[in-house]
Amino acid sequence: MVPRKSGKEGLKRKVLTSGNADPLSACSRSYAIAAVNPWGVTDPPCVPDLLNVPSYKFAAQSKGIFTVGTSGFGYCGYNPYGQIQNTEVSLWNTTATFSGVTTQWTGVGSAFTSSDSPYPSSAFLQGTGVQNQLSSYRVVGSAMRVRYVGSEVSRAGQLVIYRDPLNQPMGNGISTANMLANRETVSAVVDREWRSVVWKPADPTDVTYFDTFNVAVGNYVGRFHSVGSGSLLIAITGGTPGTSFEYEAITWYELIGAANPQTTPSHSDIVGMSAVNSARGVSQMSGSLVQDTKTFIGNVYDALTHASGFIHPGAPKLLGFVKSLANSALGSSGSNSYTGSSISGGYW
Repeated sequence: MVPRKSGKEGLKRKVLTSGNADPLSACSRSYAIAAVNPWGVTDPPCVPDLLNVPSYKFAAQSKGIFTVGTSGFGYCGYNPYGQIQNTEVSLWNTTATFSGVTTQWTGVGSAFTSSDSPYPSSAFLQGTGVQNQLSSYRVVGSAMRVRYVGSEVSRAGQLVIYRDPLNQPMGNGISTANMLANRETVSAVVDREWRSVVWKPADPTDVTYFDTFNVAVGNYVGRFHSVGSGSLLIAITGGTPGTSFEYEAITWYELIGAANPQTTPSHSDIVGMSAVNSARGVSQMSGSLVQDTKTFIGNVYDALTHASGFIHPGAPKLLGFVKSLANSALGSSGSNSYTGSSISGGYW
């Protein structure tokens, strides 16, 4: 009679012989994709932390056109936190009549857009003394991207891709020089490729549930994120006045509360969440959606190899998973799929 393996020994043997096992839970897999390319998400993502309560998962989007102003400067600014509701403005952009060379969130030449969220701002209203909010929410992944759609003869200028390092709303008077002073900021010559800026958590409260999207305005209290301006911004300087850029902004959310239409299970996956957050910390954005996705997923692989080394003897067993995850994240980018067989230093 073959001796029965102990529970711990049997589990170890099963894990070591499961070469095709996915090292991330379904929640962490979608979380990883949402962290770098929210447009590539196919299964609604969640934050795989220890608060694994069922949640309503959905995305809110905005799309449109922004135009370079009379001075050759233009921009599109986005607030991922304000996008949760459809009452207040969550995206700002310049029009052809804009004459400034710094951010001006209101006034001549400024346009505004609300999101397609099903929630009005009243869903997150707090009353005096007693909270009467219907839902609490958190951002899972968010990004904004732009691309030039004008004529070739008029194509000119430099794109500046900026994220406020604290995810705070930007004020008026921010110039491209101010943006470029931030070490995360990158620039690119105007072309027809999608150029993106991606949100990432700046402090622990960015991955916890909170009740309001506004700060000390009217009855909205308790959160420092204002709907008065954006924290993600892509600007053009030296552009041809009157030329246009297409923009898209998307944010994935998790919500808990009695008023949500439906909830689905969430999962705790501390190893997976750690790998994704580690990749967020070391991945420097280039503005290229395809390259940034490849770099980010490569860094997730590096983190998983380190964190899971005790159960995954050697990187080759993770390579098939990395290919699959990268191709899922790049699913909305046409033929830009990963077909390589090695990874070096996080870059493919």
